[in-house]
Amino acid sequence: MSSNPESNVSPQRGEDSLASQPCSDQDWQTYGQPLPQKPAAM
Repeated sequence: MSSNPESNVSPQRGEDSLASQPCSDQDWQTYGQPLPQKPAAM
């Protein structure tokens, strides 16, 4: 439930990138903010 609200808070932040990068999914929950790889992919 903890990771659910976090993902919902920023749906247009980089959700699409998360789906493409499962590895980043873990980092996203750990840092709680968009990593440099997120915007770079976009």
